[in-house]
Amino acid sequence: MANSVHFERPPLVEVAFGILFSPIAKLLPPHLGVLWGKWRSEFPQFGEAPPLPPVVEFEEGSASPANISLNFSTTPPMARIWYVSNDGQNVIQVQKDRFVYNWRKNQKETAYPHYATAWKEFQRRTEEFTTFLQENSLGEIHPVQYELTYVDHIAPSERLRDLGLAMLLARVFPDFSWRNAPHRSLPEPVGFEHHLVFPLPDARGKLHVTIRSAVRAPDHQPLLIVESLARGIDSAGRPAIMNSWFDVAHNQIVAAFMNLTDEDIQRTDWGKKE
Repeated sequence: MANSVHFERPPLVEVAFGILFSPIAKLLPPHLGVLWGKWRSEFPQFGEAPPLPPVVEFEEGSASPANISLNFSTTPPMARIWYVSNDGQNVIQVQKDRFVYNWRKNQKETAYPHYATAWKEFQRRTEEFTTFLQENSLGEIHPVQYELTYVDHIAPSERLRDLGLAMLLARVFPDFSWRNAPHRSLPEPVGFEHHLVFPLPDARGKLHVTIRSAVRAPDHQPLLIVESLARGIDSAGRPAIMNSWFDVAHNQIVAAFMNLTDEDIQRTDWGKKE
């Protein structure tokens, strides 16, 4: 089973569980301040950011903004509020149409708590948010889409340090090979971004895998950033089986990562264990 795979040194740096729902008109900035009062002991840091746009997956695999309408209001959109734990590892994000729980790796020694633990924390915080809405007569969550995101930062190990970006990509992701041939005048690329789209089982949505190049700030080493985003909902649109959707999405993300990355890298660099 895909979800039974574990690494001693996983390249995972972030996981995000999210729900996109119909906008809650009554939810206003003062309410989110009251909500912070409930979470402040565990999430003492508070911030805001622009709202995330509502991008919804269509059956044919394309993604477009949801509920597009002309808006001539002079009132700016309500911000996305961040509630951050003291160590910076756990983040809750709330806006009018979205609820997100993040786990973030903030130190080299930080270990990912594994999917089951992160999922339970997401469930817990979602229930607390739902209760808050009900207690304050603000409305209910009507899911439009579920989202699960994994972000991996893949830096070259000591044995791969001499590889350039293109060759590092080919070594870690064998499907993307770069041909060095004498007759070719084109040099190796100094940057790239690959975007793959895979269907989720039973028409539950799509899995988007984006692999892009970067340079690690401390030592200027090449870095591969891999974002695996599963987006969709139950094919029948039944929010009651949210648990099942996230399990399927998680399994597909893990399966895609295992299928796309080199087996030797999995064992030697990341310490794969079954």
